[in-house]
Amino acid sequence: MDEAYGLNSINDIFKEAYAPVVNSIYDGTHSSAYIDGKLTHKASDLFKKDFIDQLLNGEKQAVINAFKDNDVYDWKPKAPTRLFHGVDDDWVPFEQSQITYDAMIANGSQNLQLVECTVADNKPTNHANCFFPYLLASYQFFLQYASDL
Repeated sequence: MDEAYGLNSINDIFKEAYAPVVNSIYDGTHSSAYIDGKLTHKASDLFKKDFIDQLLNGEKQAVINAFKDNDVYDWKPKAPTRLFHGVDDDWVPFEQSQITYDAMIANGSQNLQLVECTVADNKPTNHANCFFPYLLASYQFFLQYASDL
C-alpha cells in the first residue's frame, strides 16, 4: 500500500529494525513463510508507537484512506458464508471477525455464521491451534454444496 498509494511512510510506520526488512521482502519474489520468518507478529514490536497513536487519533488520514480503500468486510454475501476464528488468535484479532460479522448482518446477510474455534485439551484457540480444525470445518462446509464428485 505504501508504494501503490505513494505514502512513502515505511520509516514512519515500522520500527528501525523492521523498516529496511519491509522495504526489501515485499517485492513479489518471497514466499509468505519467508516473510513471516523475517517479521514479528506482535504489533507493538513491529510498529512505532507514535504511528499507532497517530493512526488511532485519526492523524494519519492518507494511511486511513488507503485502509478504507482496501476494506473487504462491509458487504452482503449472497451465498452461505462462514467466518472461522479463534478468540485467542495471536495473528489476527478476533474482534476483526466480530466487526465483519456485525457489518454483514447490518447489510442484510441472511446465511452467515461466525464460528469460534474449539480445540482439544483446553489449548488456546490461537492461529496455529485453529488452523487444522478450521481447515476440516471449511472442507465440511463446502462439501455440503459439492455435487458430481
